Amino acid sequence: MDRSDCDVSIAPVSQATAARFTDLYFRRPFLIFIRSGSKVVTCPLHGEIEGREGDVMIFPPGVVLTMENRPLADRHYQAEGVNFSDDLIAEVFTQTPVIQRKAGIQLLRAASHRPEAVLRLLKETLATTNLPPEIPRHRLMEPLIWLKHQGVVLPLLGEDTPHARVRELIERDLSHDWRAIWACRRRRCAAGWPNPGMGFQASC
Repeated sequence: MDRSDCDVSIAPVSQATAARFTDLYFRRPFLIFIRSGSKVVTCPLHGEIEGREGDVMIFPPGVVLTMENRPLADRHYQAEGVNFSDDLIAEVFTQTPVIQRKAGIQLLRAASHRPEAVLRLLKETLATTNLPPEIPRHRLMEPLIWLKHQGVVLPLLGEDTPHARVRELIERDLSHDWRAIWACRRRRCAAGWPNPGMGFQASC
């Protein structure tokens, strides 16, 4: 069962057999805490990265990658994915220099960083329901502050691209028979974009 708040959501993942996913697109920053097994990701910036039990992998928005989840011989692959709201991330990472916001996938190891403590704090905060809203919101910011202190960079969500905007448009109506040019035109009209001389190809 997933746990959620307006600022943070947590969703568990469990797989009995190895699974490989290609061309995955992350529209928002996403954290994956690995509980058992391992996750191998091919990152456009850093090449192949392997996360193991107890590690946390941090995925920036706008990245397209290949991912493989690998269970152990005697245990399923298990992980928990965490998503933070746009404004919570912006509140913590607004002052990050632009040159640092282009970081690819980042990995914090269990032995040196103990990320399970961060996940535990998030779960405890989401499970507490008798506090004024300002208190849990402050507590939910603490893991992001901790991540920033560890050198993690989360790009701001406001820095979206035409590619991301078109994907968002398509996600709103998956049943529609979209064509690339039609999607681009719809998005340009809806957002008041200028006419085609914007270097945006139909292959988007």
